[in-house]
Amino acid sequence: MPGVRVCPACGGDEFRKSRKRGTWEILLSKVGIRPYVCKTCRTRFFGSKVGGVRNIIAFIFVLILAGAGAWWYFGGGKTPASQAKVDKAPIEAQPAKQAAQLRGQIAALAGSLAEIRREKTALAVELSLLRDQLQAAKTIPAQPVPQAAKEAAPAPPEARTLLGSVGFSPGSAELDLSARKTLAQIAARAAQIPGARVLAEGAADSSPMGAQTAARFGDNAGLAMARSLSVFRALQQMGVEQGRMGLAASVQAESAKDAGRTVRIWLIPPS
Repeated sequence: MPGVRVCPACGGDEFRKSRKRGTWEILLSKVGIRPYVCKTCRTRFFGSKVGGVRNIIAFIFVLILAGAGAWWYFGGGKTPASQAKVDKAPIEAQPAKQAAQLRGQIAALAGSLAEIRREKTALAVELSLLRDQLQAAKTIPAQPVPQAAKEAAPAPPEARTLLGSVGFSPGSAELDLSARKTLAQIAARAAQIPGARVLAEGAADSSPMGAQTAARFGDNAGLAMARSLSVFRALQQMGVEQGRMGLAASVQAESAKDAGRTVRIWLIPPS
């Protein structure tokens, strides 16, 4: 024990200093506690030149330090470095998961962007067609009637055959799906008589025009001509030769319900 100056085994007071063994004995020597060897019985023990309470307190303090060091060494203390090692695997797994989620979101956005671009292209084509129709509706009434229409118009009513008629929505010159089906049948009938002429005749709308419609077509006669032009182009796309077609529009509005929203297609036999 620290402070004991006699051999604990034989009680002899003749002893000598012993060589320090290990880190523990080196730490004890720093506080004045050293190993000794009894010269009589060769028993090894610890003692101090300075006895008393101070050595006991120093010894307890060393024991506390040693216990704290052992506790920290064997994993009792969670330092930032050790905590970082423990959390390293979850932290490394999170970026990989987030990267996979981001790649999925990027792929979804790329698909949406491609769809938007396709819709944009389709809308641009449709807008171009509408602009062409508007330009034609504004210019055709001021131009001379095509030669085919001039030659077909004087024909007496009994000489013409009504192939059919297509209707339009109020204030519109666009053909719907039902109208295109009717025109396809008319084009097939016209193809059976190669020498006959085809006349698309639009009737002026009897209902008053709105401000937006008036800005686009000018008046009811312009709207009737724009509808005739839509039928003219549709028949041309369906195989009817342009040279055998004509278009016309009546200036006087018809009073019958929906009569002014139709375009009649006439077949005029060769003279």
